[in-house]
Amino acid sequence: MLKALLWKEWREQRPIALTGLFLAGLLPLFIMGGASIMTYTLDSSTLFDAYLILLAILLWPLFAAAAGASTVAGEVGEGTLGFLLSRPVSRFRAWAIKVLVGTGTVLLIMTGSLGVALLLRRFAAPSADLAAMLDSFLSNRAAFFATLAFGMAFLFLSWSVFFSTLVTRPLTAAAAGILSAPACLLGSLLVWWHLDPAPWVEPLWLGAQLLFLGALILGASLLIFARGELLRGQALRRAVLPAAAL
Repeated sequence: MLKALLWKEWREQRPIALTGLFLAGLLPLFIMGGASIMTYTLDSSTLFDAYLILLAILLWPLFAAAAGASTVAGEVGEGTLGFLLSRPVSRFRAWAIKVLVGTGTVLLIMTGSLGVALLLRRFAAPSADLAAMLDSFLSNRAAFFATLAFGMAFLFLSWSVFFSTLVTRPLTAAAAGILSAPACLLGSLLVWWHLDPAPWVEPLWLGAQLLFLGALILGASLLIFARGELLRGQALRRAVLPAAAL
């Protein structure tokens, strides 16, 4: 049963993964095309930097939101959730498999796009030492931005999963997740700014904070999924209040 459920979830997430990998491969061409239209001279190093920026602020968040939104909302909208919950599998296990496959989809897109980035980097500096590249990546500033990029992708995924348990359309859940994740990060930053901003800019503390926030949001989603019957009506309204408090 678990294998069948995993395969079912992967079939639903597979178009997102393939589209994300396809766009990750085309993104350098889009960057070069845009630079050519604006008559801007683009060297290999600038192409690499621009590619990483677009990954962090565009590709990863959008596809993380799409993967998270596809976990539950589609089943509710199509009316297949009742059939799924009638199978001999607990609600927690069904929810966990959906989230794990969605997370795996995002990680697959990230891994593929980072592979493209590594090829661009080697093209930009073919004689570069891999150890030196790793040391540069692990520097405090680079580690901060890398942690922020990965953490934001996790927040986009978490918020989209949360809204996926509340609405019937994946597109609505994705849009709500895209709006909520930056607001969540901004609210966290404002709190730290009034307390002491130093921990917020430390990569380790930043990563722990984003992981904790995402885990709380996923916990709220699980609470709704576990108590919402078919995620409609009075049972759903009763589950939303404790989820909002969480």
